[in-house]
Amino acid sequence: MLIIKKVIIYLFKSMSKLFSICPVCDAQVVLAEGVEESEIISCSDCRCRLVVEKIEKNTAALTKAPEVEEDWGE
Repeated sequence: MLIIKKVIIYLFKSMSKLFSICPVCDAQVVLAEGVEESEIISCSDCRCRLVVEKIEKNTAALTKAPEVEEDWGE
């Protein structure tokens, strides 16, 4: 009975996490709790900066963040 309870708790916790696929290296990305749309995160495999475009249920749509260009003070 205790094992079943632990499995149910594990499944519930894993269902509450957000998952996505890195558009650069195709690795699975687990997003932190409380992440919001338009937030910038990093892929744990390729270290690429990603933008959270849309969040639905337990998945999120990610795109590569634009490169930061140097500001010449103009």
